[in-house]
Amino acid sequence: MGNIFSQFYFIPSASLTEKNTPDQTGRVFLVTGGYAGVGFQLCKILYAHNATVWIAGRSESKAQNAISLIKEESPKSSGSIQFLQIDLADLSSIKPAVKQFTSQQQRLDVLVNNAGVMYPPKGSTSAQGHELQVATNCLGHYLLYQLLLPLLTNTVASSPTGSVRVAWAASIAIHVDSPPTGILLNDDGSLKDVGVTANYSQTKVGNVFLARECAKTTPQTGVVHTAFNPGNLRTELQRHWTGLASKITDKFIVYPPVYGAYTELWAAIAPEVTPEKSGAYIYPWGRFGSLPSGIESSITGESGISAKFVDWCGISGICASKYFLEFHPEARLVIIDRDSCVGGTWNARRGYDSFWTQWMVGTAEFSDQEMSRPPDEDLYKEFFKAKHTTKYLESYIDTHKYDGKTLRDRIRFSVEVRSVSKKDGYWTVLASDRGNGQQQHTFKTPKLIVASGLTSIPNMPSLQGKESFEGQILHHEDFGSSDVLTSAKQNITILGAGKSSADMVYEAVKAGKQVSWVLKATNTTGPGFFVSPDGKGPYKNAFEISLTRIAATFTPSFLNGMNVWTKLLHSSEYGVKMMKGFWGTVDADARKSAKFQRKCLQNFDKLEPSSPLFWQNCAAGLLNHSDFFDTVAENVRIFVGDIEGLKSNSLLLKTGEEIASDAILCGTGWVPSLQYFTQAQCQEFGLPHILDHGEAKDEHAHWANLEAEADLQVLATFPQLQSPPDHYQKTATHTPYRLYRHIVPISESSSNEKDDRSIVFLGQVVVGNYFPTLECQSLWAVAYLDGKLDLPGKKEQEKDVALFTAWSRRRYLSNGQQGNNLTFDFIGYIDALLKDLGLTSHRKGWFKDLFAAMWAKDLGSLQAEFSKKFKYDNTVKSI
Repeated sequence: MGNIFSQFYFIPSASLTEKNTPDQTGRVFLVTGGYAGVGFQLCKILYAHNATVWIAGRSESKAQNAISLIKEESPKSSGSIQFLQIDLADLSSIKPAVKQFTSQQQRLDVLVNNAGVMYPPKGSTSAQGHELQVATNCLGHYLLYQLLLPLLTNTVASSPTGSVRVAWAASIAIHVDSPPTGILLNDDGSLKDVGVTANYSQTKVGNVFLARECAKTTPQTGVVHTAFNPGNLRTELQRHWTGLASKITDKFIVYPPVYGAYTELWAAIAPEVTPEKSGAYIYPWGRFGSLPSGIESSITGESGISAKFVDWCGISGICASKYFLEFHPEARLVIIDRDSCVGGTWNARRGYDSFWTQWMVGTAEFSDQEMSRPPDEDLYKEFFKAKHTTKYLESYIDTHKYDGKTLRDRIRFSVEVRSVSKKDGYWTVLASDRGNGQQQHTFKTPKLIVASGLTSIPNMPSLQGKESFEGQILHHEDFGSSDVLTSAKQNITILGAGKSSADMVYEAVKAGKQVSWVLKATNTTGPGFFVSPDGKGPYKNAFEISLTRIAATFTPSFLNGMNVWTKLLHSSEYGVKMMKGFWGTVDADARKSAKFQRKCLQNFDKLEPSSPLFWQNCAAGLLNHSDFFDTVAENVRIFVGDIEGLKSNSLLLKTGEEIASDAILCGTGWVPSLQYFTQAQCQEFGLPHILDHGEAKDEHAHWANLEAEADLQVLATFPQLQSPPDHYQKTATHTPYRLYRHIVPISESSSNEKDDRSIVFLGQVVVGNYFPTLECQSLWAVAYLDGKLDLPGKKEQEKDVALFTAWSRRRYLSNGQQGNNLTFDFIGYIDALLKDLGLTSHRKGWFKDLFAAMWAKDLGSLQAEFSKKFKYDNTVKSI
């Protein structure tokens, strides 16, 4: 009670006010809701002391009126103040706002998450359907912080220790009107609706939790977080609060808004708020305080039993969740997403306006929901900007509803899995909020789908001297949310030889930067193979050609089936010569169009791939810009050398060359996303594990024998794979994937009753088009998890896996070592999965099957066919 009393009455005088605020010249503040109440008063103080102030909010007219009043009161200020359009109740408005902000500001010293809504009319919801207070007070602010974090972190380097901060608005309400534990959660992790009044209190506790958890990243980011109770104030916040209680409170225990501004000012600039105090709770009008004991001791995770758990939420997780819920609409399904927004590679945080897909219109979508055709300016030979995939996926999770909950309702964002174990028939998944390193969430489930994909965790190079480097170091994952192209930084260095590196090189040149592109000299498969997207004959582009079964037969693969045609092409002497000639022509045309030997700025010829296109031993991709090679040749300095280290403003190569660098962008790939499984678990499930982990000698010998026997079969069937060109061969450090059908662990028994059919892995393959692949994988997984799919015996499964591993190593060389490469083979893979299920509705007759591309709509009847075949008719609900 003393804690509550001391925040209402006899509050100590403010130690920091407009009278003694230090000069804030050169510092940038962003205040949400800064045109009314407490936020307005804070902005007024900051501007008067020469700060650069941004008022973020929905109403431009209110903001401009506030700005005029502030400028009138401080005519001698040398600061600046302007408006940033943002609607915290509409998550889709936040990234454009951040983009506008970062295009005009090179730093952000303090973010004050001040805005909020209190006691709106019952039933009020955000644009995405969340309860309005939850969306505005918590979700919007958290996404805003996530998108601004790169800029905040970058500002730390040029600022006094502890001066870059994020302040989160709490309330006295957490002391008087919140549950004992602070918040109550539904099974899917969302806030439980406990009435408008208590919902408000829960959102304020939510901000305390956000501040506390984000504070655990302070040692890494340097950004200090606090939560504050601004005080009991009469502001615009209570616009929905009327009646007798409001009148009594207003008369006896509320204070003018400026007092709340003193609290926020203290959180923002007081020297007492040091990195050691990150996560602290602040009382009115600027002093450290304590939280209610129940909240302080509360564990912010949730535990419970769900019939389904899906790990992370890129395209794989969305598709898997959708299909499981189609046939189990009442399942208590939870989706865990490591990122702060949906979509994996294609999410809003990673995207940027000129990020293009490698897919064409009509193929990058699920069969039950068509993607709207992008405008012509966002199309290039039927390829389109990635932001349309982002928009499509965001819409998809909102439009698919089961048992009253959308897919979005079931997602827990920014949560990272730490470990997985099984006991007494249930999987236990321990997870934590990103960055805190502690187990904060516990999920238990009888069924587990792992759908984390292959591009979740960035591979950052180890760079000696990194601590002395004064510029930015970013992975392609953070390129879209950074300010690197709009900042004053001019010397940009890109590392890596793949498609992501090429994209960043092109964008940096177009942004007017001085660009250096560094390729490794050793331990590398060499530069990527980037080819023209032009189509032939009736096909609009090269990707459409790759979607036909006739094109699939032009590559040697068991997945295409062995028939007269495929034997002619790949097993006969005549066919092998013909295929060598065909692929040689394609390769030569690609090299000729690039003109690698042309006059250039520096070393353009070093971009010529060292491996033939057929073998795919290097990275590869289709060009999204007709002037890509011209742009690079004329404007980019290309270096080939291994990195020695970094100096303050440069990168050093072992060749002795020194490259001026204000920012280093890393297109250096990804690391395995299944790191929460132990090595023993990886061995048990058939996931890659360290070769010297201690695998039993007889087990190692068993697989060696199987793969040696399979290798003989590969070479006998496809003699052209016996003599690959000279190439770099990666040193294998891990075993390959040994999942049956690239989805499930090899079964001890083919019997549905005896099998432990409780875990599946989706999206762990390299394919040309993930959308149809994941649809078919998801259907296959549902049948498997429900015990409706008959599998061959263990020996047959092992032989199948060994054959694919041996073939993959021969077919794709170093890039086939992991045994999951299906770059040219995904149509055959899809056919194999659907054949297992006995489904045929996707076939179109022999001629179209061979020569027509596979479109998303071609899979549109599979769900109904699957439902009828496996007798799900009574459980399937329409969307």
